[in-house]
Amino acid sequence: ILRTPKVFNSRSELLAFEKNPSIASQVVLTKSGDEDLEKINPFRVRIEIPDAPQKSLEIRGYLAEISTIGGKPAKVPFFLIGKGNQGVEPTPVSWIWPILDTPHRNIEGAFMDDVLATSLLPQGRLGRMVTAAEGRNFTWYIDAELIESIEAMSKGYSLLDGSDGVGQSAAIEWLARLRGAIVGRDVYAAPYGDPDLATFISLKKPNALAALQVIGANRLAQSLGVSVQSDLAWPSRGILSSKSLAYLKSAGYTKCIISRRISPAPTNETATRTSFATAGGVNLFIGDEILSGYLKNISIEESNHFYAQLAMITAERPTTARPQVVIPERMPTLTYSQALVADRELPINEISPAIPVATNSPLVTLTALKVARLEPRSTSVLPRVESLITQFGAISLPPNVSSTEPKLRSTLLLASAWRSAPFAGYLFSQSTLKIAERINRQARVLPGRYTLTDLSGKVPLTLRNDAAIPVSLRLELRPTTLRLEQPEAIDIQLPAKSHSQVSVPISAYSSGEAFVEARLLDASNHQVGDVVLLQVSISSIPPAAILVTEIAGAALLLAAAAQVIRRVRRRQS
Repeated sequence: ILRTPKVFNSRSELLAFEKNPSIASQVVLTKSGDEDLEKINPFRVRIEIPDAPQKSLEIRGYLAEISTIGGKPAKVPFFLIGKGNQGVEPTPVSWIWPILDTPHRNIEGAFMDDVLATSLLPQGRLGRMVTAAEGRNFTWYIDAELIESIEAMSKGYSLLDGSDGVGQSAAIEWLARLRGAIVGRDVYAAPYGDPDLATFISLKKPNALAALQVIGANRLAQSLGVSVQSDLAWPSRGILSSKSLAYLKSAGYTKCIISRRISPAPTNETATRTSFATAGGVNLFIGDEILSGYLKNISIEESNHFYAQLAMITAERPTTARPQVVIPERMPTLTYSQALVADRELPINEISPAIPVATNSPLVTLTALKVARLEPRSTSVLPRVESLITQFGAISLPPNVSSTEPKLRSTLLLASAWRSAPFAGYLFSQSTLKIAERINRQARVLPGRYTLTDLSGKVPLTLRNDAAIPVSLRLELRPTTLRLEQPEAIDIQLPAKSHSQVSVPISAYSSGEAFVEARLLDASNHQVGDVVLLQVSISSIPPAAILVTEIAGAALLLAAAAQVIRRVRRRQS
């Protein structure tokens, strides 16, 4: 066991020791012995270190060198911390614990994959997130869309390819564990679908975000049976502009998680600031990047370093508590052992049960940083998708009922999860566009060829409605030539899942081939679906031609009769 020559006095010195533990050069203890090592059972040895820190909040770095016969020496840096004297105010810590994931259902609610079935198992990603949080005072941040997907799994489900899902029992167990873990804790709802705020703000108005905020909170409260708050915004990577902060405030948000990178401490500041501040009338929760960094690879060693950082924050001003917020990655991936370490090793007693809002939060000015958005190739289809869904919703009975859920779920195109999986986001956007086009084409005119034997008559058009609800629309025909008169539009109601024939009066000015564009309109005369081109053949003879033919026929008949009479007279003579 080696130790550093001096006691540490700053957080930067702690980080320097972590990067270069060889500065621990003073040997304080050497211990040898013979032990048989096994892979399965860890070898444990208790070591009493002499001259350990005794002064209040004294922090010193140590390096344990462990050598085995035939193996390379292992080096484990760690810190020992002197117990704080009476009157020391420990640093309170608030944890944001996200339950978020990539969308697994399309805009119609059908499961595209069965990845959740594995993720919800105790050894899966979401399973480990609950394991690490059970019995702890975390502040939860949960997406209602994810919970709804898991609830759908718990009732039995099938995938798009027709196969049965295998995650029903895992979903039931996971939901029970989550509901137990959040009892008595603060639960915040993400806007429905957890949209990337930087991208959403660039495309939508504040009232659209406010709507997702309310929907997310109401549905999450209904699913989990707990009180849910909805006024906490979490931009991706904690980066946003002052203009975006004003947008969030107008959308109804009063709290926002940000990175310390856009709210840096003054250069002359000697102590870590509290994580709470205000800007633009919004309470800011400033994540500590160093503390949050230990969560990327949780281990007993990292937990020890985490404690040392907290102790140093306390030692900077021992009588003034400065709360800190620890923010993990948006979708953390913990190994099972890391989840257990998080459960057993992180500071339970120092966790604040709720995010405190300082009564005298300092005012801060946000530093301008470039805010990246989701890829335009994925997000650019959203207006088209919404338009297609809205068009069909306008003709459904009752109006817009069928389009409400698909249109809500179309905002999954802007999900924050696509930041880490941009190509998957692009594929999702393309499949979403195809679904929207199919929804829009559910009511349509079937193409065909028709024949009129007169200049006026009725054409039997076939209309189809594939939707599970009736629709009310207007059928309009537009001739592409002057050969036909413009037919009047016809109001039609099509039953659900039906084929219907409609006789449409058509009048022509002359015989020949003609083409007619058939389109369906809503009550506002907006087109629904695609234009269908119909071919009409008119084989009728005009009255003048008939008169000429009749006169010619009569003349031929008279001529034939005269010739017969002449022949008869010749024979008689």
